[in-house]
Amino acid sequence: MTETPQRFPEYGDGGDCLGCIRKRRSFRLAVLTSVFVTAMLWFSESFLRYDPTERLYLRALTLEPEAARPFLRQAVKLDEATPDISTPKYLQALAEREEDTLVLETYEKAYRLDPNNPQLTIRYGCRLFLEGHFAEAREKFREAMRHDPENALPLFLEAATLPWVEEEGKDLRKSLALIAKANNSGKLVEIPRPLWSPNLPQTGVWYAKARRQIVQEVCFPLLYFSEHVAREARQSITEKRLQYWDSWLEKVQGMGNRLVLDALSNPPAETNAPGAAIQALAGVNIQLTALQLRELVHETEGSEFDPILKDRQKLLTSAKNQLEEFERLWPSKVSEELKHYLMTTRIILDALGIFCAFYLLFFMLGIFIGSRNERWTIPHNWKALSFYLAGISCIFVLASFITLFQYNEKSTTLNDQLFHTIWLAVLVFFVLLGGAYPFVVLKPRKFALVKRLVPESVSPLPSAAVKAYRNAFIVLARRFYGIATGSLLITGSCWVLFYRAIFGLYPWQVGLMGTGLGKEEAELVRSIIQLLK
Repeated sequence: MTETPQRFPEYGDGGDCLGCIRKRRSFRLAVLTSVFVTAMLWFSESFLRYDPTERLYLRALTLEPEAARPFLRQAVKLDEATPDISTPKYLQALAEREEDTLVLETYEKAYRLDPNNPQLTIRYGCRLFLEGHFAEAREKFREAMRHDPENALPLFLEAATLPWVEEEGKDLRKSLALIAKANNSGKLVEIPRPLWSPNLPQTGVWYAKARRQIVQEVCFPLLYFSEHVAREARQSITEKRLQYWDSWLEKVQGMGNRLVLDALSNPPAETNAPGAAIQALAGVNIQLTALQLRELVHETEGSEFDPILKDRQKLLTSAKNQLEEFERLWPSKVSEELKHYLMTTRIILDALGIFCAFYLLFFMLGIFIGSRNERWTIPHNWKALSFYLAGISCIFVLASFITLFQYNEKSTTLNDQLFHTIWLAVLVFFVLLGGAYPFVVLKPRKFALVKRLVPESVSPLPSAAVKAYRNAFIVLARRFYGIATGSLLITGSCWVLFYRAIFGLYPWQVGLMGTGLGKEEAELVRSIIQLLK
């Protein structure tokens, strides 16, 4: 006759298994529903809101050039396959990010579709200049001037091409005449804006990178020209051929001054001007080079150099140091800023990973010791569990508070460290609570139960009771961390929806949130403009 194994109802031997299964499935359904609703909202906005071509275009705007090219090439193919007129913005966006061997060909295609676009024409001309096609670049700059006569930039750029156009030779007089015309025109130097979608904010890091790249491209011909003028001037000064070099260098200095003064003339926002520091630095370098050569001209002539210009050299040197320091620190500061905006997402994912790890640990232990699913019938201690669930709800409040604080201009790295420390303390508390929770639920205690049963039982009973207690402990810990993981998924989903409702973005879209130091850049350039006026 087989001996019936000893049962321990206190440790989950028997009970309403079907009821427990229904509760578990209800909780899992609640977790899946919250995650599914959040995922579907993101999916519908990312994939159903726009047609396939526009969706690829928007995706490419928030990627590095190498990663963006496949999306834009596919967008161009889809656009060309439509029966309507092709859209030039997709080709232009591709040209801005295309490989060096294909960029001119792509710009040419975009230009044919939109030949009256002065910003596209300027960028095409700058690329032609970079590739050494100076005559074609000159024609593009002249076309841009015809389409946008109120912009002084095409005049400066055309002047920069003339020394390398065959029929002009090395004669600088025509270039300097164009520069003088632009200096005296009273027109602003307006650098093209990035090709951007109105559905994306223009104050983020990705927009800042795009604009700064354009400023670098546009300033390159002017810096290249100023270096050429400087070489010619040094050679002439060495050969004592001073002629009109002081007045010529004064015109080049005026061009540099216009670049500085107009660095904030066409920002994407009044207080956010990415790329202004690059433009101002180019203007400062051009002015410094011209002033140093003008001083050398006066020394060679034996005449006195204007003290006001000497003072201006000192101011320009100070401005140059400030701008170079800003540019040197820009990549690291932007990286820190992105980490700042990612902090809440990161700590929620860290918490989710830790809870999942503990759940899997106790799940594997349960398999190893052979604990039965009947252990799920152990009733929860609702006072302890309610306290825990209230704590999980506090995580949503804490995450929301941190998120709102991140958008405060006074937020600092020290604040991030403080919030991260608070979060870790909360997380450690919940992890330790998971280990203590089975002690609260499993009553009577193991030894009290054994003492109660030993007088009435045979010798194997104490080890059976110990085994039952161990199984119940592991199952309860696994249940706790499972509830913690599911509750955190619900909390995280609610937080994502809260984030989207308040800021119009999802928390992982940090490239559209971070300012790219646009405000700091604008303030720096504004102070330098006031210094040099």
